Amino acid sequence: MKAFRRHFFITTFIVCMLLSMIVPIKAEALVSNFDQLKEAIDDGETHIVLTGNLYTFTEMLQINGEVTLTTQNDSSEVFFVRDEDFTGMFFKITETGTLYLGLNDEDIALTIDGENLSSDSMIHTKGKLIINGANLINNNVGASTSIGGIVAEGTSAEIVLNNGTIKNHAAGYGAIYGDNSSIVINGGSINNNISELWYRAGAINVDNGATLLFAGGDISYNTGGVGGILIGHVLYYDVEGQRSILDEDDLRLIAGNKSSARMTGGSINNNTGTYFAGGVFISGNAEFTMDGGDISYNISNQDAGGILAFDWIIWQYAGNEEAANDRPLVTVEKWSEIFPAAFTMNGGLIKGNRALGNSGDGDGGGLLIKSNNITLNAGTFSDNYAKKHGGAIHLKTVPYQLKLTNLAIYENNSNDEGGGIWLCPIGDAVMSIEDGVIIYNNTAQNAGDEIYTKAKEIDYFNVTPVDHYFVTLPSRFPDGMPIKWYKDNHSDRYQIGDPEILTQEYENTEYGLKAIVDVASAQESSQKSALIITNNTAGEGGGGIGSNGYLELGESEPLTNITFKKKWTGGLTKREIVVKLLLNNKELGEFTLNEGNNYSAEIKNLPTKIRVNGQLVSVYEAIEFVEKDLPIGTVFSQGEFRFERQWIETIESENGNHSFDRLYTLYSIELYNRPTGDIPETGKNINLSFWLTISSLSFLAIICFTYSKKHFSNN
Repeated sequence: MKAFRRHFFITTFIVCMLLSMIVPIKAEALVSNFDQLKEAIDDGETHIVLTGNLYTFTEMLQINGEVTLTTQNDSSEVFFVRDEDFTGMFFKITETGTLYLGLNDEDIALTIDGENLSSDSMIHTKGKLIINGANLINNNVGASTSIGGIVAEGTSAEIVLNNGTIKNHAAGYGAIYGDNSSIVINGGSINNNISELWYRAGAINVDNGATLLFAGGDISYNTGGVGGILIGHVLYYDVEGQRSILDEDDLRLIAGNKSSARMTGGSINNNTGTYFAGGVFISGNAEFTMDGGDISYNISNQDAGGILAFDWIIWQYAGNEEAANDRPLVTVEKWSEIFPAAFTMNGGLIKGNRALGNSGDGDGGGLLIKSNNITLNAGTFSDNYAKKHGGAIHLKTVPYQLKLTNLAIYENNSNDEGGGIWLCPIGDAVMSIEDGVIIYNNTAQNAGDEIYTKAKEIDYFNVTPVDHYFVTLPSRFPDGMPIKWYKDNHSDRYQIGDPEILTQEYENTEYGLKAIVDVASAQESSQKSALIITNNTAGEGGGGIGSNGYLELGESEPLTNITFKKKWTGGLTKREIVVKLLLNNKELGEFTLNEGNNYSAEIKNLPTKIRVNGQLVSVYEAIEFVEKDLPIGTVFSQGEFRFERQWIETIESENGNHSFDRLYTLYSIELYNRPTGDIPETGKNINLSFWLTISSLSFLAIICFTYSKKHFSNN
């Protein structure tokens, strides 16, 4: 009996404890019409299931807490529409509110249809709007109004699109307008939206410190002053006033909060910019990072088919005398800090974009640069078109600068000059060997298959006008392969048999250049480049790159010369030999060593560093010498590289009016032949073998000594 009572009390206690832990589960609210939906939201229901097919809104619904709207799994499509006497918002979400629309399923049953009858946004949120499966369509609030189709306002506001469609919105501030808020696009589609305001985007406007993460889905077939996405805001309204301000704090107040966007996937395609870029415009105090995805087949009626980065420091070509009026009172460096208009490309594809120039210049098919904060680390530009300059990339004017490394420019075309690179009358271009450019197989209809540089003019934007500009050429690719340069001018095109040009610098000269290289080797190396520019077209100049600014390709590190001398050991007789030099397993050439040259030779103008498996290493770490036709019974080896000296050489320009200094480093190395079985005379292999042998013998001796001591002590 006592045992029964004990078990009864224990069981009762456990049951009571479990009952006390049960939290009442609120049932789903089933609603079939608008009145029931309103009542459920007002009553604080959190999960509302839509059992009807048509919900006609007669007033706006406010979301103060968390609300999830889903459809029944077996239901047909559900539509939210406005009553003919109601043209306001469907939902207003407060800072404490969160609205989930639909389930993240392939089949989307919920549609909010504005039926093109609206006086306001479809949804305005200061809280969170999570679109897991819904179509938000046909909200015509007026393409020239200062209203967005869906608006997120304030630091607590967030719009997340996981699955669904936002389309056919006619709103001056685009389909989505973010004001100091967060926008996340993980999937779905934003398409066929329109803004008629020349300073806004048709699809998404990221403004006043707002952020955008674009990870998946597509933004397509939108039209506006900017077709796809505007990051930052247009400074047109007070830029002259800003230029007259010297106080940095006042300038920062004007710049406002920095807007930013990052693209890791998805596609921005087939959008049309009527005034600015077709794809993306980075304006003023804004930044855009592209890690992946594609920006493709967008069109600008003016400039920048794909992307425009503009810091607003200068509105015109610096070769115009009026450009002196564009100079701000602060330095260019300070202006670039406050209004960065920064673009960083770490990957992805910019393809098939077009700058038509119907009412502008038509520059920059893929990317138009009016900023000093451009970093192109990796990615591909292909099949882009510019009516005038820069099929892939155009650097608009001085004072803008662009430095590129580890890139390949090939198979681009210009309908006039500079198939690969076109250089304007102002600005410099320096092409260095180290981590620089592989340029080959480009074509120009009239002059300069690889490069064309125009006669130079005065740059009036600088405080002291500049009238001397230079173009410096590399003698090798970054992998060490030699380049031979030839003239390729108007009425004097390159022909086989023309003499090679040895000049490395051109000053204030109009000149076309053709590069002759080992194409198979260039193709192999170009595929390893991080940044690829190929198959782009310009109507006037620069199928690959056009530049009116300061263009630098590669690192201006010292060049490296290497001398090598052959020695024989073990009684071998000296003889003439042929040595192959391999750099990162690629043959750079054969060298005949004999008594006439004291069995020595030199290779010149190598980069100081070279990329091996994507990493920069010292050039001598990647060099290997191989003797051709090595006799049987002999072994070939190489010693250690030895630093000899550094010196400066002065390089004269082609007309002798200018010169520049170039730093060289000299290393030497000795090569050896010895009979098979002989210990080499020097080199790192002898040291390694010797110490390995000594270490092994010492280890064996210790083991033997320990064993003997233990054995005799036991006996």
